[in-house]
Amino acid sequence: MVSYYILLNWDRFVERCSPLLKEYYNKELDFVTKLSGDVLEVGCGTGRILTILAKKCRRIVGIDKEKVMVDISKDKLKKSRNVEIYKQNAKRLKFPDNCFDFVLCMANIFGNLGRDKLSVLKEMKRVCKSSGKIIISVYNEKALKPRLDSYANDGLTHIKVTKQGTVYTKEGLFSEQFTKKKLISLFKRLRLNYKIISLNQISYLCICNIPS
Repeated sequence: MVSYYILLNWDRFVERCSPLLKEYYNKELDFVTKLSGDVLEVGCGTGRILTILAKKCRRIVGIDKEKVMVDISKDKLKKSRNVEIYKQNAKRLKFPDNCFDFVLCMANIFGNLGRDKLSVLKEMKRVCKSSGKIIISVYNEKALKPRLDSYANDGLTHIKVTKQGTVYTKEGLFSEQFTKKKLISLFKRLRLNYKIISLNQISYLCICNIPS
């Protein structure tokens, strides 16, 4: 089976997705314009957020496990000297402890991690400075219908949708959505201080501080 991430045209998906998804993605972009310093994005995809960060921050690092995404991002940002992009597994980040002011995981990438969520979150915590923040944005429990509409519009076929709103597609996409209770449980396991806000009616933005 060809990987979903090889088939995906993320920029096209954002243009063709439901209005609620588009609003969510645009509000993410508005939020990241406030960031500065040294920033890591876990799951950088095609570089949509890296492009914004490159204009604002001192050092930008993007990682993705899919070579096709890394190649697209590198080409898109080849003129930005403050940007580094690597193919890496987020469960084993190749960076020292306490080296980033912000560690991001946006556009519901956290919802694609399955059983690896806690391992990835632990690594994000490790590489984030004690004065820094982990920022994660996800679909919430009201997102299922606009998600399914957008997946269908992009030509994806569903194999299974669980009662919790996890979607499996024939093309290999695995995508969860989250309640606040589920997010809080994950953050508490790693003793993160957290604030969860709504970007719009189908999404949450989680801002986690590293406890001193």
